[in-house]
Amino acid sequence: INAEYMGVKAQIVQKLGRPSAGDFLEAALLSKDNSRTERLIGAYTRLSSDPKYKQEQALKRKREEEAAEAAEEAEAAEKAAARAAAEEMSEAMKLQRAAQAFEERARRPEPPTVFINNLPLNATEAEIRERFAQFGPLKRVFLVQNKETEQPTGSAFLHFATEEGAESVLKEANSAMELFVGSEESKAKDTPGSRRQMKKQKFLSKGQSEVTNPKPFVWFQGARVIVAKAVSRMEASKLTNEARREEEKKKFADIRNLTLAEEGRIMSDTPAAEGIPAELMKALEDRWTTKRNRLKMPNFHVSRTRLSVFHIPLDVDEAALRKIFLGAVKRHILRYGDPCGEWDQRRVDRKGRRKGDDPTIRQVKVCRDATRKDRSRGFGFVEFRQHEHALVALRSINNNPTIFGPAKRMFVEFALENVQTLHQVEARREKAIKRRKEEEEAAAKMASSPPDPEAALATISDRAKVASREEVKESAAVPNYMKTQAYQDMVCRWIRKKKRKASAAKQL
Repeated sequence: INAEYMGVKAQIVQKLGRPSAGDFLEAALLSKDNSRTERLIGAYTRLSSDPKYKQEQALKRKREEEAAEAAEEAEAAEKAAARAAAEEMSEAMKLQRAAQAFEERARRPEPPTVFINNLPLNATEAEIRERFAQFGPLKRVFLVQNKETEQPTGSAFLHFATEEGAESVLKEANSAMELFVGSEESKAKDTPGSRRQMKKQKFLSKGQSEVTNPKPFVWFQGARVIVAKAVSRMEASKLTNEARREEEKKKFADIRNLTLAEEGRIMSDTPAAEGIPAELMKALEDRWTTKRNRLKMPNFHVSRTRLSVFHIPLDVDEAALRKIFLGAVKRHILRYGDPCGEWDQRRVDRKGRRKGDDPTIRQVKVCRDATRKDRSRGFGFVEFRQHEHALVALRSINNNPTIFGPAKRMFVEFALENVQTLHQVEARREKAIKRRKEEEEAAAKMASSPPDPEAALATISDRAKVASREEVKESAAVPNYMKTQAYQDMVCRWIRKKKRKASAAKQL
C-alpha cells in the first residue's frame, strides 16, 4: 500500500507540480484502482484550473500566513513582556535592596562627628589632626574637596573616637565665642569709632555682623575656624532643600509691588487711547517715564492701597471724589460680590475689623495751589483700607468717559511711595502719640492733686532763655508733666480764676 501511495503521489506531482489536500487528491491517493485514480486526478486538474477555485485557495493561503505571522508576533510580544517584567522586577529588587541598605546605614550609630569651616586652604590633614587631637582621639579627618577642581574648599569632618572629644571641641568653641563677643561689645562701647564706621555698622545686615550673629569657633593658624556638630545626610539634604526653597521665595517675592506699576497704564497704540487728545496722551507718557525712572531707585515702591488720580475736573472736591470711588466699589460688590471673600474667610486687622468689611476710604486728598486761593491742581490721592477695593476702583474709574464725559476722563494708577518719607511720617506719628500720652498723664495728675502755683510759674519761666547754671539746675528738678502745654494752660486758668475771686472779694 505504501509503494502504491508513493507511486500515485509521484504521478500527481509530475502532473500538477505539487501535491494538494483536496478531496479529489486524497481520494486518488487512497484509491487502489488506477483507472479511478486517473479519473480523480483529471477531476482535480479541471477543478484546480478554475479561476474561482484558484482565488479561494490564494485567500486561504493568505489567511493561514497571516494567522502564522500573528501567532509569531503574539509569541514575540509575550517574550518581550516577560523580559520587561523580569527587568522591572530586577530594578524593583535593586531599589528595595538600596532602600534597605540606606535604612540600615541610617540606623547604624554614627561616630561622633564635628564639622569645621573657614579652614585655611593650605591646611593639611596632619596639621588639623595635630590641632584637634588635644580634645580627644581622632579616627578620621575628611577634607572636603571640590569635585571639579579637586581642591580643598576650607571645610572638613572630624570623626572622634568618643563623645567626650566632640563635646570638648564644641564647649571650647562656645567659650571662645562668648569671650570674643564680650570683647567686641565692650570695645564698641568704649570707642565710639569714626563716622564712617558708624555708618557702615548701621547698614550692616545681621547675617554679616559677627557680634549680632556670632558662631562658635576655634583658633587655628591665626584664623577663626567655625565649629558645629555634624548632622546626618538625610537631615543635611532636608536643610539644604529648605534653604533653597527660602531663597526661591525671596528671589521671586515682589517686595516693592512692581507688578502693580503697569495697572492703569494707557499706551498710544492701543484701543484705550481712542478719544484722548494728543497733548493729554503726551502728558500720560511723561508721567509713565517719570514713574519708571523713580522705580529704578530702591527707595521707591508701589503702594497697594493708595491711588494716584490725574486729570480731575477743577470743580471736584474731596467729598465728590470720595463719593465717586466708593460708588464704583459698591456697585461692583452688588453685581459680582465682594472681592475680599466671604465673611467666614475674612481676616481681622489690628483694630479688630474684618477684612472685606464695607469699602472704607482712609484718605482723600485733592492737591491745591495755595498761591491761587486754594484752587485745585487737577490731581490727588485716594487711599483705601483694602487692596482689593483699590484695584476694583482703579479698573472701574480709570479712563472712564461715562463719569464726566469723554473730554474729562480721570486717569487712575497705584501711587509711588518713598520709604524714607514713610519712616519720617511714622516717626512724627509716634512722637505725637507720645506727646498725647504725656498730656493725658499730666491731666490725670492735675485732676488727682491741686496744682502748685509756684512750680507752675517756674515751669513757664523755664520756657524762656535760661541765663545761669543755677536756673538750669532748678529746671531739672521740675517733673516732666509740669513742662507740658496742657498743664501750663490749666495753671493759667486756675491763676485767672483765683484773681477774679480776689477782686470780687475786694469789691464786697
